[in-house]
Amino acid sequence: MLNALRHLEEEAVEKALGSNPSASEYRAMRSALKQRLQVLQEERARQLEIAACLRMDEKIEEMQKQLQVLRQEEAISEFVERQTRMAVRNSLKRERDFEEEA
Repeated sequence: MLNALRHLEEEAVEKALGSNPSASEYRAMRSALKQRLQVLQEERARQLEIAACLRMDEKIEEMQKQLQVLRQEEAISEFVERQTRMAVRNSLKRERDFEEEA
């Protein structure tokens, strides 16, 4: 029964998210971007050429904005996933309650 419930929930979540990534996929993207940002910041700290520093600063700022967007998208996906799972459970509970009343 538990596996069947999980399967129904996952199907519903996939349908609700459509082509959008799941929260865990956004987390993985954010983690990879954080690592790239850290490497760039370390390179920036060692850079002596002013023009290169300015280019790196721009890239760092862009990556920080991307991280914020990924955080927001992750939160949205997580909300959709939670609400969808709850809706599936509530629907099954109503069905069970209806069957018990009949």
